Amino acid sequence: MQRRILCAGFGGQGVLAMGQMISYAGMVEDLEVSWMPSYGPEMRGGAANCSVVISDSPIGAPNIDIATDLIVMNQPSFDKFSSIVKPGGNLFINSSLVDTEGFGNGEINIYEVPVSSKARELGNIKMANMVMLGSFLEVTNLVKLDSIIEAFSKVFGDKKKELIPINTGALNAGRELIKNKEYKVKDESYRKTPQAFAYDSDIRSEITFAYDENIFQNPLETAKYALEFEQNAIDYYNFLNSKLSGSYKAIFESVAKQEEEHVMYIKALLEKLENPSYNLDNDYDSYKNIALFEEKIDKNLDDELIISALKNSLYIEYNELEFYKKASKMVDDSASKELYSELVKWEQYHFDQFDEHSKLHQEQWWADQSYSKF
Repeated sequence: MQRRILCAGFGGQGVLAMGQMISYAGMVEDLEVSWMPSYGPEMRGGAANCSVVISDSPIGAPNIDIATDLIVMNQPSFDKFSSIVKPGGNLFINSSLVDTEGFGNGEINIYEVPVSSKARELGNIKMANMVMLGSFLEVTNLVKLDSIIEAFSKVFGDKKKELIPINTGALNAGRELIKNKEYKVKDESYRKTPQAFAYDSDIRSEITFAYDENIFQNPLETAKYALEFEQNAIDYYNFLNSKLSGSYKAIFESVAKQEEEHVMYIKALLEKLENPSYNLDNDYDSYKNIALFEEKIDKNLDDELIISALKNSLYIEYNELEFYKKASKMVDDSASKELYSELVKWEQYHFDQFDEHSKLHQEQWWADQSYSKF
């Protein structure tokens, strides 16, 4: 008997620890084992995987080109390694984070298990790797559960034994997912959060920025498009304002009011373009670099939720920014050029702020994805 197992995901998801647990459990049962980690210099948030070989005879090489079992915890790992499973082998997929649409391989056994969703139900997303390990053990029967429990102390030390019951519960939850055949359920609950505004095509299809650049030859049509874009942004920010609380509620409320100010300027420009005698007040002194965000991340907020909101906001601000950049250069009207140049400054500032805090929350999210502390 020889099993060649590759565990892959992001650094911080506990894939290396999962491989260690399997290896130590094999040692407990007097099997030959090898464990070889691989990860980038960025570690947390970067790619990470480990090769585990469990055998009842001496192991020749620890590296894995063809796997009997593959565990993938994220989309990049699935895309990279899904082809290395041997015929008759097992592919375990974290369906909470991986989209397998279009993938088919009738020669292997595929288990799409919603481990991140299950870990969240258990109250600790950090236990997703333990849920996956439980599913793996239920399918393969490679090592006994008692051996895994004994391996806990080997990997994490006796000082953290008090957390063994919590993680045993996560292992059993993973086993139940297989027993109840929940691994065949298409899991959308994690990617689309309960608040229902995840960063996906549904939102983007509602916030369209399609236009023909020929409109820039017509100052009036350009202004009408600008007005529509701004209104789309206001509607979305007000939507976020209704769903969020605390500092981010105030932030998106503030951004919506600034976009409403843009609408006021654009409507005045439209009046000027339709009625040349209209006296346009080009006072844009209200633009100020007021910090929209607090420096510290609010630990009480759902990082996934905020990342979704910030990512969608980045999409909006980027498209508005690109539109105004083109308009400021291509529209042949001095008043229009002046306004669009000013709006470039506003949208660039919004974009930079959203980008900065999106990255901060992503870092925090990855920090929270590490395996449960034993």
